[in-house]
Formats: sequence, C-alpha cells, structure tokens
Amino acid sequence: MSAEYFVESAAGRTPQEAFEKAVREAQYRWGHEGYTGTIAEKYHLLDEKGKQCFIMFPTAPTEEKAFETADRHSENPELTKWGPVLCIPTLEKKQGETIYVFAGWASS
Repeated sequence: MSAEYFVESAAGRTPQEAFEKAVREAQYRWGHEGYTGTIAEKYHLLDEKGKQCFIMFPTAPTEEKAFETADRHSENPELTKWGPVLCIPTLEKKQGETIYVFAGWASS
C-alpha cells in the first residue's frame, strides 16, 4: 500500500471541530471506501479518546503561510499514514471561526 501527502484547511471553533469538518468533507468528496489519499483516511482519529490526533504547530499569520509551513514539514517522521496530522492554526477567520490547516500522509 502506498501513501499520499495531503494538505487541507477547515474552519472551526476548536482544532477538533475543524478536523471533524475536514474529514467529513473529504469523505463526502472522495468516498468512505478507503485508500483515497486524503484526510478522509484519518477518520479513525475521530473516535480514539485520549490519543493525540494532532501535532500542533505555532499559529501562522495566513492560510497561505500555514500551507507553506506544512509543506516544509512534510517529511516529519511523526507524520505517518496511521498517525496524527499536523495542525496549524491561522489568524484568519471564516464566518467567525478560526481557519486551521491540516497536513499528513494517508493510505492510497
């Protein structure tokens, strides 16, 4: 099995809320069948209580800068297709909610 690198953004009141939105949106767009190479493959992190879903990074001034930061850290050894995702909050808002950028590796 191979893996694809993904970078997605979503807005939420908390990182967890934004992550859940991003996973649901990817499942809607790419399906629930697995091996999509998207954040949809991280659905297993939604229900694992007490397990770290994110590697939190410092806040980026913009969504664009957060995407750049995520790409620079794509080879982080903690980011595996079974592990947590990188989470970068931004100072930007969408309908009053913080925009978060998520990045990682997913089964494809």
